[in-house]
Amino acid sequence: MKNTISALRKRVVGEIIPIEAENSRTTQNGKADYAIDLDFLTKSDIIPKRTDDNSATPWLKIFLGKIHCIQKVMRYDSDGTAFQNWTCNAENGCDSCQGDFCDEFESNISFEGELVDVDSFPDCIHGDTVKYKKVGGDVLGCKITEIAIIGLYDCETVDSTWSNVVAEPALPVVHGTTLTLSCEEGYIKQGGNTATCLNGQVVSTGTTPKCRHNDEVKHGAALAIDTYLDSGAYTTADSAGRYWLKLTLDEVYCVEKVTWFFGNGSPLKTWKCTEDDCSDCSDCSTYTLTVTVDGAGVSELAPVPGCRYGNVVMLERTDGSSLNVIEMAVFGKEEADCTSLEPSWGNVKPSQLLPVVHGTTLTLKCPEGTTNPEEIKATCLYGQVISTSEPLDCNEPYRSRSSHIMNRLLDLVQNSQLEGLSLGPCSEEVPTTLDSGDVV
Repeated sequence: MKNTISALRKRVVGEIIPIEAENSRTTQNGKADYAIDLDFLTKSDIIPKRTDDNSATPWLKIFLGKIHCIQKVMRYDSDGTAFQNWTCNAENGCDSCQGDFCDEFESNISFEGELVDVDSFPDCIHGDTVKYKKVGGDVLGCKITEIAIIGLYDCETVDSTWSNVVAEPALPVVHGTTLTLSCEEGYIKQGGNTATCLNGQVVSTGTTPKCRHNDEVKHGAALAIDTYLDSGAYTTADSAGRYWLKLTLDEVYCVEKVTWFFGNGSPLKTWKCTEDDCSDCSDCSTYTLTVTVDGAGVSELAPVPGCRYGNVVMLERTDGSSLNVIEMAVFGKEEADCTSLEPSWGNVKPSQLLPVVHGTTLTLKCPEGTTNPEEIKATCLYGQVISTSEPLDCNEPYRSRSSHIMNRLLDLVQNSQLEGLSLGPCSEEVPTTLDSGDVV
């Protein structure tokens, strides 16, 4: 039983409005535009062109006026039901059809106008022209009541909350287009730098893009260290496209950690330092933080475990997005007296009694009665006595020259090299031979 319908068809969600149609051969009563006029009472004839061998196939072309990403091509019968439903995708084209006589027709998407470089998406095909062709059965032709083309929406504008954000290429753009985001002159870019048109909506590939006034008073670097949580530093890219924040300290410190704070005062990220770098940070893959020395003198300082010397802290964002810092704090290792030496240094003795205050230089040497006469310098740094020299070995006891000779003679007797040798104080016998180097 046929449905009772209005003579005019209502457009479906996502339907693209064509600008004109053309068929392989026009008849007075079956104009090509009848297939797109929303009228169920008119029909477009598609019949082949006249050829000597009747080899031409009948077709209908529908022009969309600009590029769209097309998902479906639907053909309607005069009672309003879907006669055929063609589904399109980037991999297979529009070769999936549900309905009647699908094997006798083809639907193809093509470019008739200027080609535009757009990203390929799996769920649709970009094009500005749909060609519907009869390829089987009675190739003499047929009548088409209505064709509807459904696609993903173009993007006309960016999100209304993205004030002063400029998109390139200029809108409108088709589904799948990648956009570069920037700011109008006099504004600082924040958030994501690229976006994609997805079914009518421009979606940022990073954080929400914003443009703030380029005002040093309101957004300058100094606001990242002013201890106020209602202000912040907002950076623009340098000439190399890098986003960074540089903190210069009043002197060289041994930095233990650097913390970046949320606006509510809780830590956002914390970098912990060693004597080599400050790379220990959780979920910080898009940032680098370095502590360096600007100036001379640090080479004279002995490395301290758990901190790094520096008077310059540099935070850089590495994913190309802007860098916005509410508040940062740099924590140096606390100065403390030194109360003892490293246990592994054995019985090394300092030149003055411990404890000593931070920064005190000490001379370390072995105690009397050991064989090592060397001395090394060390410094009390942050509660630890630290030296850049190799540790002294004070474990071998010291022996005088006479005791060395006596020990050598004992060795000779034990090895039967001196027979009849008496080691008493009244002996008149002397060894007949001695090893070279033995001196009496």
